[in-house]
Amino acid sequence: MIATKEFNSLIKNLIPFIIIAFTACSTSKSYWIQKNENDQILLGSVHKSILIKHKTTKSWFEPSYTNYQIDTNIIKELKNFVKPMQVLVFAGSWCSDTQRELPKFCKIADAIGLNQNQIEIHLLNEEKKGFYINESVFNVKAIPTFIFMENGKEIGRIIEMSTQLFEKEWLDIYQLNHLK
Repeated sequence: MIATKEFNSLIKNLIPFIIIAFTACSTSKSYWIQKNENDQILLGSVHKSILIKHKTTKSWFEPSYTNYQIDTNIIKELKNFVKPMQVLVFAGSWCSDTQRELPKFCKIADAIGLNQNQIEIHLLNEEKKGFYINESVFNVKAIPTFIFMENGKEIGRIIEMSTQLFEKEWLDIYQLNHLK
């Protein structure tokens, strides 16, 4: 009994240090540039703020993000699912499908109020390999792949391009999951 109390006390005392360690790790740079022939591609884990500002992605991300017209009625419905929502994105800054779909995704995510902790964006190389995450565990065959999750469990995907309005397909994934 004493060992359990001592262990619990030790754990309680270590929690602040664990949080600091994870926070320190998350603030470090987690992306870099790879030069490919005449082009440069962004690799690693990024947030939307990097995509908007970075010289290798700014030219395609910002205009597509700004010009995408979201369906406000669908956004209102999608907001009902925000709290338990998590999205894992595998993309490539060099990929035309990513350049078309990732800005849409980010604009919708902003419109429904997803925060940075609910979204992970991993930029892969041209062989579709990651560096901070093993994409093969998630069975990523094409990019971009948007994996929609709830409580740590996958509930649906959009692969390469949506078959309808991006926000409608996203909403359908969550609505179907909540009918089960």
